Amino acid sequence: MTGWLPKWMNNGFKDVKNVDMIKHLLVLLRRRSASNKVVFKYVAGHTGEIGNEAADVSQLNSVHRS
Repeated sequence: MTGWLPKWMNNGFKDVKNVDMIKHLLVLLRRRSASNKVVFKYVAGHTGEIGNEAADVSQLNSVHRS
């Protein structure tokens, strides 16, 4: 996010998937105070990372409910 977000903003979010979610995230980030810094960390998928595996399960459950 840290590297991509400025590029997406500069090109008007052209060819960005889920642009509505990215723009909403940008709004939320801008509302944060400087003392509440957000740090993005890359996590490789399907490597046993507990939080990532839980997110995969949650996403799959929501797809099946649709």
